[in-house]
Amino acid sequence: MNELDNDDILSLVTEQIFKDYINTKYIFNINKLNDFNAYLEDNLKGNKGKLKYIDQCIRKIKNGGKKSGNGSDESDRLKWLTEEINNNTEFGIQFKDDYKKFYNKLIEKIDIIGGRKKHYDFVFYHTDGTIYKCEEKGNKKKYDLNKSKTPWEKAVQRLNGNLKYFNIPYIYAKIWYHTIVCSSDINNTIGNTLPIPSFDDWYNMDCCPQGNPKTKWGIDNKKNVKNKWKNGDKDISLNKKNGVPIDGRELIIDELMSKFTNEIKGFLIEQLQEAINNIMKEKDIWITTCGTIPNIKYRFWNHIEPEIISNIKIKYNNGSDIIFQCIVDNGDNFECYLRWGKGCGFSNLRFDIR
Repeated sequence: MNELDNDDILSLVTEQIFKDYINTKYIFNINKLNDFNAYLEDNLKGNKGKLKYIDQCIRKIKNGGKKSGNGSDESDRLKWLTEEINNNTEFGIQFKDDYKKFYNKLIEKIDIIGGRKKHYDFVFYHTDGTIYKCEEKGNKKKYDLNKSKTPWEKAVQRLNGNLKYFNIPYIYAKIWYHTIVCSSDINNTIGNTLPIPSFDDWYNMDCCPQGNPKTKWGIDNKKNVKNKWKNGDKDISLNKKNGVPIDGRELIIDELMSKFTNEIKGFLIEQLQEAINNIMKEKDIWITTCGTIPNIKYRFWNHIEPEIISNIKIKYNNGSDIIFQCIVDNGDNFECYLRWGKGCGFSNLRFDIR
């Protein structure tokens, strides 16, 4: 049950008043923030901006007081690097000198490239008229950059794969829908009473979006699961952790593996190969960084050719995400993770290429 008093409810009158209220009273109170989160998910109309802010506050606490998640950290870091290099600060001058030693190119300027359709972060413009498209992979923790075998070794993923480009997430979602979403036993255990959406609505409105569920059932399901097994500030979802007795992945893995036929595997190899070709060939160079602003260390990498995938195997251990191990003819094997980005079984199904 959400414990919001009259002052809490009155703070919702405008987004700015709400933010000021949260910042003054509850910015470090994760239990109260979770109460607001549950209330806003239940009363979404006119409150999307407030819900987003609460989500950022919660993630900031869980992230040790840093920015709210990898996206914010990366954005700040890229902006800082660009300003340092373009303004010829002490850091920027040293970076340019090291860049010339490695690539034999003089940097004229650097631009940040935005948008999910571009698989690189920077464009380096050189004094000889050439350009390099560059992907930056960063980690806040300091480590020996020279020990990494790949630029993405310490990063979250190489690519956050769009579901529409791969067949296996759709198959996974179909099995999940019929086994978990449509299960009367599971719905009764959770306390779900709303009508179950069609598969298409659930897939398009809950699975695919990079955010919270959008169907009425999906919103209610997430709220009910979190309320039923609420455990302080711990993450609660259908992953059999923190007191939750259900792990949807465990319930569907056998059927998923039975449906992973040679034909389906062949389709996935083709789809993954195309994705790998596109993201690797689009980058002229790579840079890895570690540390936090202004104490950033960096390492340069040359262009890397895409791997050639020859086989894929499914790996699964209880309590973990499902992994697709890609066996390659050149270089090191790599893995793809099929996982939920916003709570196991809730929303934002992802296919991450590591």
